[in-house]
Amino acid sequence: MFIEKPLFAVMLFVLTNAGLHGQDLDSAMPAQKDVRTDTLANGMTYYLFHTDVVANVASYYLVQNVGSVLENEEQLGLAHFLEHMAFKGTHFKGQGLLNTLERAGAVFGRDINAHTSYDETVFHINHIPIADTLINTCLEVLYGWSNNLLLSEQDIDEERRVIVEENRVRQNGRLRIYEKHASSRFHNSIYAQRMPMGSMDVVQNFEYKTLREFYHNWYRTDLQAIVIIGDFKLDDMEERIRNKFSGIPRVKNPKKRDDFNVDENHELIYNLATDKEVATTGINFFIKHCDGTGADTVGDFKSSLIRSMALSMLNSRLKECQQQTDVPFLHTSVKYSKLTRGTKQFSIEIYPKTPDVQQEAFALVIKELNRAVKYGFTDTEIKRAKKKFLKIFEDQRANEDNLSHKDMADLVKRNFLEHKTIPDFTAKNSIVKQLLEQITAMEVHNEFRKLYTKKNQVLLVTGVEGKDNLSRQQAISIMDDAEQDPSITPYVDRSEDQDLIAGVHIEAGKIVRESELDDIGATVIELSNGATVFFKYSDKTKNNICLEAFSYGGKSLLDDKEIPSAALLMHFVEKSGLGQYSAQELEKVLAGKTAGTAIMLSDQSESILGHAVRENAETLLQLVHLRFVSPRWDPEVFQRLKKDLAYTLKIKKEDIGYKINDGLITALYGNKSRRHRIWDRSFVDDLDFNVMQKIYSERFNPASDFKFFIVGDIEIACLRPLLETYIASIPIKNKTSENWKNSEEKWLGRTIKKQVFLAMEEPKASVYIGYRNSMRYSLKNTVLSQTVAAMLQQRFMKTLREAEGGTYGTSVRTSVVRIPKEQAKMTIAFDCNPEMTEKLIGIVYREIEKMSHGHIDTSDLSKTLRSHENSRKTQKNYMDHDMKRLITYVLEGYDMDHPKNHEDVLDSITPKAIQQFAQQMFDGADTFEVIFRPKEKNES
Repeated sequence: MFIEKPLFAVMLFVLTNAGLHGQDLDSAMPAQKDVRTDTLANGMTYYLFHTDVVANVASYYLVQNVGSVLENEEQLGLAHFLEHMAFKGTHFKGQGLLNTLERAGAVFGRDINAHTSYDETVFHINHIPIADTLINTCLEVLYGWSNNLLLSEQDIDEERRVIVEENRVRQNGRLRIYEKHASSRFHNSIYAQRMPMGSMDVVQNFEYKTLREFYHNWYRTDLQAIVIIGDFKLDDMEERIRNKFSGIPRVKNPKKRDDFNVDENHELIYNLATDKEVATTGINFFIKHCDGTGADTVGDFKSSLIRSMALSMLNSRLKECQQQTDVPFLHTSVKYSKLTRGTKQFSIEIYPKTPDVQQEAFALVIKELNRAVKYGFTDTEIKRAKKKFLKIFEDQRANEDNLSHKDMADLVKRNFLEHKTIPDFTAKNSIVKQLLEQITAMEVHNEFRKLYTKKNQVLLVTGVEGKDNLSRQQAISIMDDAEQDPSITPYVDRSEDQDLIAGVHIEAGKIVRESELDDIGATVIELSNGATVFFKYSDKTKNNICLEAFSYGGKSLLDDKEIPSAALLMHFVEKSGLGQYSAQELEKVLAGKTAGTAIMLSDQSESILGHAVRENAETLLQLVHLRFVSPRWDPEVFQRLKKDLAYTLKIKKEDIGYKINDGLITALYGNKSRRHRIWDRSFVDDLDFNVMQKIYSERFNPASDFKFFIVGDIEIACLRPLLETYIASIPIKNKTSENWKNSEEKWLGRTIKKQVFLAMEEPKASVYIGYRNSMRYSLKNTVLSQTVAAMLQQRFMKTLREAEGGTYGTSVRTSVVRIPKEQAKMTIAFDCNPEMTEKLIGIVYREIEKMSHGHIDTSDLSKTLRSHENSRKTQKNYMDHDMKRLITYVLEGYDMDHPKNHEDVLDSITPKAIQQFAQQMFDGADTFEVIFRPKEKNES
């Protein structure tokens, strides 16, 4: 039968799209069926999800559809204030709530925390062991947070000071720029006047009834969801929730919870902001798009998938531009993201190399944007993008069982707050395959063109005072010129499908011997070239493999003059690419594969780190092979690197964080340190292309003393031929073994006390206190150091923050090291009100002295040891723990999972052991106290 071509084409279209029509574009995206959810009679929603990604623990969340947009002018900052008050008192009075959870091993800040943003407040308690009493305790906490905050006047007044200090810590030039841009970013919207931190004038002076009014209006069941994720029995947990939370009364005549939109604009909105502590420029151009919060459909998902493909392809083009020698920007990227709950933004971020090239940088990026708008994308680009996104969704499906509590909670939160589907990853992956087979270049082009509209355009410029900052009229002219520019031609994709190891001669070796490490269930594989591989099977992170090739030596073996080049080596190697491919070409070669490697060069060692999904194990080992035999040295990349560092030096010129870091190094090591160099002009001048090659050759090219560690979800039978091909083939001429040497630089003195005065827009003091003392390296001393740090952190929380209201938080970091010499180190750091500096420092020293004299709070010790134990049990659920265990066994000779190396050690940690450790840590130690203070405004 003869069929005319048009009819044949129609039939062919119908046949090829039959699968898609079977999955109607108007149908809802398939939802995760294993999430149990319902709404109680009082309006409260609950979600339950069973997962054993971390065995025998559960995480608890209270998600509230409440944020700073609900505040009135007298309440600015009170949504965030209420978040703090939830930890001050419920029916667990005072610190009883925290104490109760900490006795279960949870740590405030890490396991117990919350956040408040414009539209939401979320509380969480993470990784609490499954036990009947602990489940009830956590539900009691959620109950208190949802319905029973005490809000006592004493607690409120104490917390005012803490929030003022939190605001002090957060204040910097970048935040002030964000606040100056807010009126334009959130055009004619309540968001512009509702920064979550609020007004410190309101925080310090609001009446008690104002906070209580906000609480009673908005902390209510119809705006709340209980979310519990973990290794529990669903029926049991559901019954507990219904029994516990059904009795909370529904609020009568509740205030309407409005959703707020950002108004449209038909002319370009422009905002230029500067700050004395920001010495570099930035350009943020975005176009607003309405984002309805209805149910997700397959059609919605198809549009989102196409957008993601298009943005990925445009970003790849921009990366190519970035490789040009005289490109005017340091970095640029495009994305499609959430601006507010109901508004998305198609945005372009540009960071010009200097303030003088803002116009040039903007013009180049807008030109590339218009190239894509006019001509779309090539078939080869789309082919790579399809491979990339197919792999992304295949990996999502394969790793569905590895989804963390937090990631699952984020999906649930979006469902409750924004009505977004919690996806069924298997069904979603099937839909992706159908869509990607049928998406055409024309569809991609049309979807991308929808992003670039003339209305709803906003341009936010971070400028520098006294410079020719990009103006509104200049930007409009640049965009108009690009839209009319006849010289813009279609993009030419010069990349073709290529083999990663094309042109590399590989002569496979053999496995000569295998033996077992029975203590830890690992295999030792010796190869014909002398390399040794240590392999442990682990399916804790299903379908994943990790690798580390490790060798001692590191920067300790380098000459002083080589230190600057060593400091930038890792960045240079990453930007140069690998083998015959530039970094951008390598990304295209690896499209559709999940595998990657990177080098690490530390003070005493060097390593190659790698990861892959199981099906890309061969690609992973090919990359490792190339790291050893075919590194890529691109002189143009090196020259760009040196030029880009000039940008970093400009940032450092005014940035307080950089000034503090440099000031601390100078206080400890002086202005002429050989190994601890300040990043200044002389540092950049000392970078040397040939020295970088020499360092890499000496540290990585002789693979003779590297040990290869592989852990993951791959059978050894599948791994053996890959090892023979790609690791046994690495040339090793002479089997040698290097070691590190002690190149540690001494401090300027055994006792250092220094004050540094810095010009600041917002006054604050930054305090750094340090100790260093000889200490035998042992497992017990390592655990003792961690315990002492945690206990001091608890003491500082109670004294510096809660009692004095002098700081938002204190960092205590400790370590006991074996190399380059056995010693213990501790650093204590906090920001505070300058007027309280001496008082708070005095408290720090008194707490240390009390510990050294044996005044140990046994409840703090008990909570800390329980936290250690819980963290340990959690860590053992992950593949990273198996890798650490394998490396530790081989390099240090003990099994970290053996009871004598953990449980027995914890049992030996007594108050007396803490005192003895503290005495050894602090008595006769080298110390420093460096305080950074605000310079008076009239000081030069």
